[in-house]
Amino acid sequence: PSFEVNTSLVDSHTNQTQALPQNQMAQSADAYLGPSDLGITEDVDSCQMFTDLIGAPPPWPLHSVMSALDQHYSGWDSASQLSLSSPLSRLGTLANTWAVDGADCVEIDEALGELKGEVKHAQLRLLTSRMAGNSLQDECSFLVVALDNLGAKFLSERKIHRREHEATRSELDEMKEVRRKRTEEAVDAAKEEFKQQIDDLAKELQLKEVEADTFQRDSQALHASEKRCVEVEAALSMLDQEHMKLKQEYAIIQERLMDTRTRCEGLISAHEESED
Repeated sequence: PSFEVNTSLVDSHTNQTQALPQNQMAQSADAYLGPSDLGITEDVDSCQMFTDLIGAPPPWPLHSVMSALDQHYSGWDSASQLSLSSPLSRLGTLANTWAVDGADCVEIDEALGELKGEVKHAQLRLLTSRMAGNSLQDECSFLVVALDNLGAKFLSERKIHRREHEATRSELDEMKEVRRKRTEEAVDAAKEEFKQQIDDLAKELQLKEVEADTFQRDSQALHASEKRCVEVEAALSMLDQEHMKLKQEYAIIQERLMDTRTRCEGLISAHEESED
């Protein structure tokens, strides 16, 4: 049949249901499609054709649409095989590179690097084919599937990058938490060490104060001793002076005594002579 179909919702449903578990596929199958979802209106022959094909008026259950298309148009959602003469033949080679699950990263990078030039080449050949009146139906089918594969590839890589980003962010958060804990532990240890140093300094200060008090008392006692020594020295000086004075007086007395003794002896001698 000749009708235009908006395949975005159908293709999205196909990709999603293939990746969904069995218990979620039943819920996804409850979606419905109306004529507007397929790019048609209810007053055109294409809508009646879908009604006859599915056996029910719109809106149609999505799983019924998929089943009817699979039954009557087998391979409708697969990429068309392009001939070497197709305007998109060279572009198809690149598209097949990133569509393969086990494709090498280097090959994919090289294919994406050549994509811009091949797209421009394909646009020129498509224009030539359109001017020649070709329908390009196979090319359109190929581009839709290629776009789907590229979108799935891009989505997969985004999910991988998101998981890696989340893992990196989780590791970063863990590192931040570890650093925060280590910082807190270091600060607590530094506080404890500083407190211990303060306590040690306080104890040392108390000892120094005790030593200062003792030194002050000893200094006062020494000052008193020095004062007493000065007084004793002054007293000794006075005693020395008294002693010298006494020695002088003693010498005088000794001289007087000697003189008196000499006079006495003279008197005794004179008395004895007189008696004779």
